[in-house]
Amino acid sequence: MTKHFRRTWNGSRRNIKIPAFRRKTVTWLPQLGDIFPNFTATSTLGELSFWDWAEGSWVYLFSHPEAFASDCSLELTEFEERSALFAESNVRMLAISGSNMAKQTAWHEYLAQFGCELSFPVIPDETLSLARSFGMHHKNEASELPIRRSFIIGPNLKIRVITDRPSVIRRNPDDVLQTIEILQQHEQSIDGDSLGCLYDRKHEHEYA
Repeated sequence: MTKHFRRTWNGSRRNIKIPAFRRKTVTWLPQLGDIFPNFTATSTLGELSFWDWAEGSWVYLFSHPEAFASDCSLELTEFEERSALFAESNVRMLAISGSNMAKQTAWHEYLAQFGCELSFPVIPDETLSLARSFGMHHKNEASELPIRRSFIIGPNLKIRVITDRPSVIRRNPDDVLQTIEILQQHEQSIDGDSLGCLYDRKHEHEYA
């Protein structure tokens, strides 16, 4: 059987190719170990060039459906409440939203009235161009909005973790921090024993 491929991006001097039958649904099929592509976009905190912005840091890049959704409000508030912990772990957060800039900005102003001023950038992606490029749009789950896809990206820009959730299930920032801590501990260890251990932040004990 012959498989047809096409080049989708070579910004890192690597050719990323996908099967032809995937062309209508996703521009790039991300896998663990891939270098995350560079891109530029206008965020709520200004223009952003991903590689320059991410340089030297771990990155938690995640999509959420849209502004003013109640679950999204709670989710982003919880991530902002732990922003200092992310910073202590050398992690930068970046969100991609299915709303336009005007709606996204209005939502941030609304959240600020309740004491939540988002310190991390959010990229409005109303056309879903980035969402489709990064596999964040699953049309059979939500035809016009992104799902809750997350990437944990290392300082070398390699993808370390990919997770997908439907819009009705929020993410837990403590779980994200724990996962990144395990990855960081593993990289710092000599024999890699820490890979198989989960660290409980609250109770400070290890369990298999």
